[in-house]
Amino acid sequence: MLLHKNNDVPPSPLAARLRLCVERVGNKRAMATAALVSEAQLFRYLNAETDMPTDKLLAIARAARVDAGWLLTGNGDMESGVVADKRPAFRGELLTQITQLLEELLVEFEKPFNPRQRARAITFLYNALRHEETTRGIEYTPTKFDMLKYINFLAELRTEEELEILTNALNLIEYGHRDPQQLTKDQLDLLRTFINLIVRGMKGFYSSYPGQVYFERTSGGQLDSNVVLSLQNLVVNACQVFQRNDIDWLDIGCGNGRHLAHIAKHMPNVRIKGIEPSLLGLSYCKDLMNAEKLPQDCVINGDARKLPFSNQSFDVVYANLSLYGLPYLPETGLGLEEAIGEISRVLRPRGTVNMIFPEGNWLHYSYPAQCLTQPLVDTLAHKFGFDVVLVELEIDQQPEKNKDSTTMPSSVRINHYRFLNITLKKRA
Repeated sequence: MLLHKNNDVPPSPLAARLRLCVERVGNKRAMATAALVSEAQLFRYLNAETDMPTDKLLAIARAARVDAGWLLTGNGDMESGVVADKRPAFRGELLTQITQLLEELLVEFEKPFNPRQRARAITFLYNALRHEETTRGIEYTPTKFDMLKYINFLAELRTEEELEILTNALNLIEYGHRDPQQLTKDQLDLLRTFINLIVRGMKGFYSSYPGQVYFERTSGGQLDSNVVLSLQNLVVNACQVFQRNDIDWLDIGCGNGRHLAHIAKHMPNVRIKGIEPSLLGLSYCKDLMNAEKLPQDCVINGDARKLPFSNQSFDVVYANLSLYGLPYLPETGLGLEEAIGEISRVLRPRGTVNMIFPEGNWLHYSYPAQCLTQPLVDTLAHKFGFDVVLVELEIDQQPEKNKDSTTMPSSVRINHYRFLNITLKKRA
């Protein structure tokens, strides 16, 4: 169905109702963002210069929280039939900050975003950050550092359709009002595509300039003493459990290979393998292999959701902040559930997996980060045949109180220094 303009009459009552919807949301830009239409297209609707498809009318009605029948006909109560919506109220200041920073950085770093891609990126980032603000009860002030991180993640999503999928998946996961077991095939396909896009974006991020900075900052130096002790304890425990000294170790998301290099140097009884999704991280590992600091071909490129190893081939699986980019969508068999299922498959009975995740009961979308709590860990462990050995909260040192907070990434200021150190044991 199409709503047809009438060139023989002044602006229609429908256009007047559309203006009321815009006022309820805040302004035209806010409505365009919320309804996933361009500002130019919205302008044409408001001036009855073009036909408005039914799907756009429904999107505008949802954004304004009005009854679609009232918007279409003018009959009935404006708010009758409106389903309660958990979407947060519009915050114009956040949208302005995102838009200004994004436009500035796209010019500065010459990122290939066309106007429609920019509009979709702004829409996604606004919805993602506004959701995260509401979930955590705080207000963000995005910094240039934050936006550069977001842009390098989104740069791998090359079409406006892919950028729109991120927003649609967020809306389904957070506001869909559905039991996971009642998802339709189309909804499951949307979530599967969403996760594939996240994985691609994270690979691109860690192969871009921020990834280079991260890998260079963590390469070459000594491991923290607590990390060294943790690696030693995992090896000693595996030797005791399996009553042998030769241990098979898999590092998922091994980055620049620094943990594997430590094991190769100090624990020669451990047979090590690593899998790294980013090409830049893999190149650092190849440098270590060429320098004979790692065994040849011990690290390969791959995905935690499809581990290229035989069943029951490892005694220990190690995943240090390498799985948090996979959303936990219970009972879908997607994302984090895929990865944990693969870990269970390649671990020998009584084998151990050690993982580190950000702590919290939410999923970040702007830069994907699945946070976990003890109850969520318990649920995952039970589903995939593990016993929980340890769930320990670790708190990184907070930034100095007298440091200028305006130069500090907001991701640091908003409590991203709480992590769960998780150890699970596969049941015999």
